[in-house]
Amino acid sequence: MLAAAPFGLAIGVTMGALGGGGAVLAVPILVYVLGQDAHPATTASLAVVAAGAIAGGVGQIDRGQVCWPQVAVFAPTALVGAVFGTLANEVVSGQALLLGFAAVMLGAAWFTWHKADSTGDDADARCPPLQRGRTAVAGVVVGVMTGFFGVGGGFLVVPMLALAMRFPLRRAIGTSLVIVASVSLVALGLHLARDASLDVEVTVAMALACAVGGLAGSRIGARLPQATLGHAFSVLVALVAVYVIAAEAAA
Repeated sequence: MLAAAPFGLAIGVTMGALGGGGAVLAVPILVYVLGQDAHPATTASLAVVAAGAIAGGVGQIDRGQVCWPQVAVFAPTALVGAVFGTLANEVVSGQALLLGFAAVMLGAAWFTWHKADSTGDDADARCPPLQRGRTAVAGVVVGVMTGFFGVGGGFLVVPMLALAMRFPLRRAIGTSLVIVASVSLVALGLHLARDASLDVEVTVAMALACAVGGLAGSRIGARLPQATLGHAFSVLVALVAVYVIAAEAAA
């Protein structure tokens, strides 16, 4: 249990600063470092990510970086998608789950790097106009991925908001944390309602440490240039994806 806390802290700092990436770290750590099977790891990951997103989101709300109209449309449709993703999670093998997770991560990393290179810093940029149809579709897609892979979805929400919906990157990070917190909690409830197994002690230790890290990460992210945030997010996601692919190939 104590070994899990430092990992939770690192996950929280990452989430608070970058608006996502919690599950990108949590699932591989739970599987390859702490020795859990893929399906219990996806359930525990949701609890850890929810704690980090809530803590990091508080700081983003205080700085006014959350676009609430988009949250009001995105989050409910993501919850609907999470129901179907959770059902699909149970019918695939652990290896297929992890390899699919890695493939999605690589795509998210590429798109986020592109966004970081294509814009300047935009600390004072406003939220884009609400596009209800596009926002609802994006919510469903992220929700399905959240339930299926057992992730908070931040590594998908940030590029989805920044690219498909033309959010300034800082606004995408802030808005992502609020969306991730709500969707993760519901997806966790769905997993537990279907009798998903969970190592309570490890999960609680990681979640508490992740909340502390989320608060710190939110402050760190506010001081970094936008391009640095985008590039750091992309590199993190890509490296973990490559590691997962290599580990599964060697298994």
